[in-house]
Parts: sequence; structure tokens; C-alpha cells
Amino acid sequence: MLSDPRSRALVDNFAGQWLRIRNLSIVSPNSDLFPDFDDNLRQAFRRETEMLFDSIIREDRNVLDLMTAGLHLRE
Repeated sequence: MLSDPRSRALVDNFAGQWLRIRNLSIVSPNSDLFPDFDDNLRQAFRRETEMLFDSIIREDRNVLDLMTAGLHLRE
């Protein structure tokens, strides 16, 4: 079932709604705190999240990988 090209809709719709990545288009971070934030970065955030979600589904990974994906960045 995941090999069906329509499975992409799962990533686009479910992840878009559940992770609220659809809302990225209306996010406007404080430009004083995040001067380098632009539309390219906004799109990269979205794409990276979609790719991670897709990987978790297709590789039958633990959903906790989604929750802990950024923890190593804080070390």
C-alpha cells in the first residue's frame, strides 16, 4: 500500500494537519531574533519534516523518532 504513489497524500495531509506544517506559511518569526529567516528556510523546514515523517512510515520506524528528532541538536 505504501508503494502506491497516493501514499504521498498521507504525508501531505496527515503530517500537514497533525504536525501543523501547513501553518508555516503564516508564521512570521521576530526578525530581530531570527534575521536569517526567509521563505527558503520556511520551505526547508516543511520539506525536512515531510521527509522525516515519510521515512518513519516507509521504514516502519518508531513514531517516537518523530518526537525526539531534534533532541540531538541541543547537546
